[in-house]
Amino acid sequence: MKLNRPAFQATFFSLMFLLLFLNASKTSAQERNSIVKGVVLNNKSEALSGVSVIVRNTQTNFTSGTSTDNSGNFTFSNIPSGGAYNFTFSNVGFEDQTLSGYNIKDNQTLSLTVKMTSSSATLDQVVVIGYGTQKRKDVTGSVASVDADKIRDLPVVRADQAILGKLAGVQVKPGSGEPGAPAQIRIRGIGSISAAADPLYVVDGVPMASIQNINPSDIETIDVLKDASATAIYGSRGSNGVILIATKRGKAGKAVISFDTYTGFQKIAKIPKYQSALEEAQHYFDGIKNRNIDEGNPITGDPLKWKQAVPITILQVLRGETPTMPGTTLDFQDHVHEVLQTAPMQQYQLSARGGSENVRYSLSGEYLNQDGIVINTNYKRYSARANVDVKASDKFSVKLNINPSFTDKTNIGGPGADEIGSNGGRGSDIIYNAIQIPMYYKLRSDDGSYFPFGDGLDAVVSTQNPLALALEAKGKQKATAILGNINAEYSILKDLKLNVLLGVNLINVKGMRFKPNLPAFNNNPAIGADNASVNLNWLTETTLNYTKTFNKHNVAALVGYTTQKDNFESNFLASDRFPNNLVPTLSAVSGIITNGTSDQFQWSLISYLGRINYNYNNKYYVTASVRRDGSSRFGSENKYGLFPSAALAWRISDENFLKNVHFLNDLKLRVSYGETGNNNIGNYEHYATINYDKYTLAGVAIGGYAPGR
Repeated sequence: MKLNRPAFQATFFSLMFLLLFLNASKTSAQERNSIVKGVVLNNKSEALSGVSVIVRNTQTNFTSGTSTDNSGNFTFSNIPSGGAYNFTFSNVGFEDQTLSGYNIKDNQTLSLTVKMTSSSATLDQVVVIGYGTQKRKDVTGSVASVDADKIRDLPVVRADQAILGKLAGVQVKPGSGEPGAPAQIRIRGIGSISAAADPLYVVDGVPMASIQNINPSDIETIDVLKDASATAIYGSRGSNGVILIATKRGKAGKAVISFDTYTGFQKIAKIPKYQSALEEAQHYFDGIKNRNIDEGNPITGDPLKWKQAVPITILQVLRGETPTMPGTTLDFQDHVHEVLQTAPMQQYQLSARGGSENVRYSLSGEYLNQDGIVINTNYKRYSARANVDVKASDKFSVKLNINPSFTDKTNIGGPGADEIGSNGGRGSDIIYNAIQIPMYYKLRSDDGSYFPFGDGLDAVVSTQNPLALALEAKGKQKATAILGNINAEYSILKDLKLNVLLGVNLINVKGMRFKPNLPAFNNNPAIGADNASVNLNWLTETTLNYTKTFNKHNVAALVGYTTQKDNFESNFLASDRFPNNLVPTLSAVSGIITNGTSDQFQWSLISYLGRINYNYNNKYYVTASVRRDGSSRFGSENKYGLFPSAALAWRISDENFLKNVHFLNDLKLRVSYGETGNNNIGNYEHYATINYDKYTLAGVAIGGYAPGR
């Protein structure tokens, strides 16, 4: 018998490879027979259960995790040998601990005993509570916080977006997809039926209605007052909750200069699945058919001749034809995708912080550029901030905050874009128009021009071409703002301090819109508008703060007096007498203004407030506050309101009968009561008004007066 050499060689090498593989597997299994076990204890040598244990080997990229059992024990089996191992232990209420540099050998059993120390960092964290600060462990109201570490890495344009999904009881959702648009925030639901539901913002002690110009990277902490006992100190503005923002300040030492930047892309998360062109046409056909049946009309013969006739366009689409070019194959159109884009955004920030014991500073500058997900929309922000702390003497110190900013926004459609006289309602909303147009129509004709969706078309509502709105209409809004305040503190006595704060918020806005004369806009005359406004808000606060600790008694008291006034002026001019589309500004209308308004309003607030915090042995707490607000927005019979609050708290976890309950880190029982108000009702709503109206009499416009409110 003759042996086939090539076949024999192939069989031999296959057997050798199999033996080597089995031997390697056996060796690998033996190498992974190492065990690491241990026990985790607290500083009283008591076992800790539920401790997270992570083992890592950076050289081999090995990672595994487990948790301790009720006896504090943990075990890792089949640990590969080689390299240096690190073990990280973490648990709520304890400081994280890492053991490093363990070299595990084959078939080795490693035993570890770990002692974790309690962490008081969370309880000792200082939170802002309104006209002062307090350690978190001493807070009796409902206060939630977000610090700089949770904000720093978020690619958000506005500070209100930074708390999305981070705080219980605080609902944050985008108001629109427009770049730079504010988020809608509701704190524990809606606090009023007829008045505004937005919370009050307080930035470095200055209350304001909007935080559009605040750079999120400048924020040190965001504290949210949620319940009535916490917000009652803000009286007639506290019913919707209060968001307190503290910006970063300098620290003594060498200057720390940092440059931060990020770039990213945005796109719509989910677009609803719409009917296809054929499905829309069939839906339309069935609707006409059912209407005839309901009216008792015959539905036999040519649908074009039914009493309620089916439009010819629908029949063309059902035959697979394009309605604008009968006989050509239907081309499915997705109008929403045509006006959307994957939009880039980028931010650059340079900051410097440092100082001496007597003078500390925090300086920063920012540039933000965000394109919108709707084409041809954009938001730019240029901002700077200077926070300076000066300790003039042992008794006197001053804090100065200045935040100038400039924003430049391009936004064509959407809510508020119809003031220049379009179809009204949502006539200039790009997304709305894209959804309204049936899928069997194209946005562009075959010659590249915008298809007009005006009167004369069947099987489509009269609307505007969304692509033309996005690319041809113009809309710009530029705003310059200065937010600043100075806070002087003087120690009258060791435990008694006087604070005086002066703040100002100035905002200038300049905007324009222009919609050209195009068939896509029903050949309406070109129309343009120009608007400008200035808003000046100033604030004064004078407060006395007293703090005293004797034996186990701790007292903190506050009394204060504040005034605030807001002045707003605006004007709006519009014209539809543009001779052509070449010049989009009102200089082209030869002084012929066809619409315009000029407004001004003021509101003011005067307040008296007081609060006292008392606790015994950091265990039993009592807090009471009262505020009396006088608001110009209310009538003379109800101009002043009183807003009291009270709260009791008991740190029951410090009682002896709970000392040995190891799974409790901190347990506090609270009960509170508070009254808050909402003065966001409008500025002159308590006055009866008379309107000047025009009506037609014998073909002539006649003016007259009638009761308005």
